[in-house]
Amino acid sequence: MRCVVIMAGGRGERFWPKSRLAQPKQFLNLVGTKSMIQMTYERALEITDRENIFIVVSEELVPLVKEHIPDISYENLIVEPLPKNTAAAIGLASIKVRQILGNASMFVTPSDHYIDDLNKFYDAVEAGFISAEKYLSLVTLGIKPTRPETGYGYIEIGNLVDTFSGINIFEVKRFVEKPDQKTAMSYLGTGKFFWNSGMFIWKTSVILEEISKHMPELYEALMEIEENLGTDDEKETIFREFNRLQSISIDYGVMEKSSSVLCVRSDFVWDDIGSWGAVYRLNEKDENGNFTKGNVVTFDVTNSLIWADNVGVVAVSSVENMVIVKEGDNVLVTKLDKDQTVRELIKIMKEKDKYKKYL
Repeated sequence: MRCVVIMAGGRGERFWPKSRLAQPKQFLNLVGTKSMIQMTYERALEITDRENIFIVVSEELVPLVKEHIPDISYENLIVEPLPKNTAAAIGLASIKVRQILGNASMFVTPSDHYIDDLNKFYDAVEAGFISAEKYLSLVTLGIKPTRPETGYGYIEIGNLVDTFSGINIFEVKRFVEKPDQKTAMSYLGTGKFFWNSGMFIWKTSVILEEISKHMPELYEALMEIEENLGTDDEKETIFREFNRLQSISIDYGVMEKSSSVLCVRSDFVWDDIGSWGAVYRLNEKDENGNFTKGNVVTFDVTNSLIWADNVGVVAVSSVENMVIVKEGDNVLVTKLDKDQTVRELIKIMKEKDKYKKYL
């Protein structure tokens, strides 16, 4: 049995002011006419049946999921009581899937990534399923880099393990943190480094075994939760066990430590849409290199992203390389090539009580 697990608990803070706590970026139409989670769900439907698609989400976002994906059943929503990063979320999904489908093969995907060349994507996922089932390994999709990107983590591959329908499967030598520009440039030409997409495939038994090896406290909590699934104590148990867990990513907690990881070499178009710069990169620009949306008037403006809601007008003159986003009464202004600094603004707003209501 194969299933898809969509991770939809992210906050998308770098897309403030469009992305807010009450409506994170996976529920926004950042590229195209559908929300990111809707596009992810449509891709999932090409991989497996609707009843085998699960969505991991925080409790407060359940109504938004139902609004964007009306045909998802509540039984297929895996609700996190607290945000504890991807290791805990994936662990909870694994025991829930095991309860419903047994030792299924899971394709785990974020809900907020952009993917094109869909036939290549589906072929890569199929190769990943075959690899995970044949070798009983953790499998990740590594994206062939097209630029010296400093905002992504990388995977260094080792020996060729297998080939399925022309798609190569490699051992993973190591995971690499986000590099500086010089290092990213050096990775580009080697053919040995791929972007870490954050998309994984494994058997439920395999990921749980690896969690038991490398994150025993999480595994103990998951076993306690599994004992209470389907009982009156389920919700209380999940909350109690999550409350005592550390917040750790699956990459750091398991993938970087495991000796049984394979990488599917993937060359479909992919972007994690992690900043306003990605939105600018993926959307069509005008003759001046600008992407504008909403009530925007420009004069002598080049290579900029300007996004306004439909209340009032945003008029911009004589600037270049800018991000200007207006949402309600909130406005963001930053350099396009400094868009990652939005995170610093969010930190400041969190520290000052008078600004917290705008998050």
